[in-house]
Amino acid sequence: MSSSILNIQRDRAIASPPLLLTVDLAPASFHPAAELTFCLQWKVLVVDETSRKLIDNAVSEDDILNLNVTSKLPSVYSSSSRCGANGLPQDVEQIEHRRSPNPTMDALYILSPLPHIVDCIMADFERKRYRKAWLVWTSCRAPASSNGRLVLTSLAVLDPQQRARLDRSQIARDQIANVQIMNADYFPRESRLITFRDPWSFPVLFHPGCNHLIRAHLEGLAQKVVSLCASLGEYPVIRYYRPRAPTHEASVLCSHLARFIQNELDQFAQFQRDFPPPSPRPRGVLLIVDRSMDLVAPLLHEFTYQSMVHDLLPISDGDKVTYKTVINEGSHNEEVKDMEINEEDSVWVEYRHMHMKDVLGKLGEDFAKFRAANPQFAEE
Repeated sequence: MSSSILNIQRDRAIASPPLLLTVDLAPASFHPAAELTFCLQWKVLVVDETSRKLIDNAVSEDDILNLNVTSKLPSVYSSSSRCGANGLPQDVEQIEHRRSPNPTMDALYILSPLPHIVDCIMADFERKRYRKAWLVWTSCRAPASSNGRLVLTSLAVLDPQQRARLDRSQIARDQIANVQIMNADYFPRESRLITFRDPWSFPVLFHPGCNHLIRAHLEGLAQKVVSLCASLGEYPVIRYYRPRAPTHEASVLCSHLARFIQNELDQFAQFQRDFPPPSPRPRGVLLIVDRSMDLVAPLLHEFTYQSMVHDLLPISDGDKVTYKTVINEGSHNEEVKDMEINEEDSVWVEYRHMHMKDVLGKLGEDFAKFRAANPQFAEE
């Protein structure tokens, strides 16, 4: 498995959805040949606002447009697709928006397990907007069982009323061909750094007026952490911070989150029999801490290459570092273009966490080695 969480999520996002099966809920008569036929016939991809951000974060437009439609994502991602205002091909539809019916086409839904999304998909089923629906949830929890059979939508974290609405609907059962789980409910920023992009997490956890929201929020965080563990194939030992002399009631949050994560992991491993996969590495350790362990760090200015870049270069979308460069300088088609510094820049990846003093020294050494190995670049 790749050591980069960026690559792991990208592989999950662009791999052929039928091969992402975690639990196959298709009828017993369902045959792999029918699955292959469906792959070749896919025309519509339906996402929601949240899952679209996950897909946008994992893959570029070129990744989408250059996919081999016979073995990867459906033909909505073929090079002939046109792009809409949101940057995705026009045949990629957002479930919250008005859409034209396509009753002769099958649809792949990549959706977040949220109550209002269930309302939207039920509206699609009632209108028979598409021929068949293949559901891919971005995250999951251990499913309930009914007479030895897995319940379709219990794989996702749904409101009980909405879950029952799907489970008991004959219209939904007639149109749902399969249920799959992506386990990619997180946003990688670096090869070993992820965030959940939840700006409300801090006030929910620490504001006295939000005490009634804490349990549900911690459960949601636990499910996202388990989604990450599932992607990494890790069933970690959990350790958490507990201060000896707590000064605030929030000091119990680490222990509560640890308990929720442990419960979610145990339930996930119970129904996902091949989790965790065999690995030569020792069992990982998940450390759960809070800012009270190190109160001073946010007040200090770092002296790493990365911190200098953040000081001097523009930051877009919260974490994208860009710079301007001149393409075809001196020619008639000269242009100034914005370039992004990302994981594909080996110099950036190697130096970003180093102290600037060390960067300057090593950068000079590496440049000297490059010039020695490539004399054609030497100055005249």
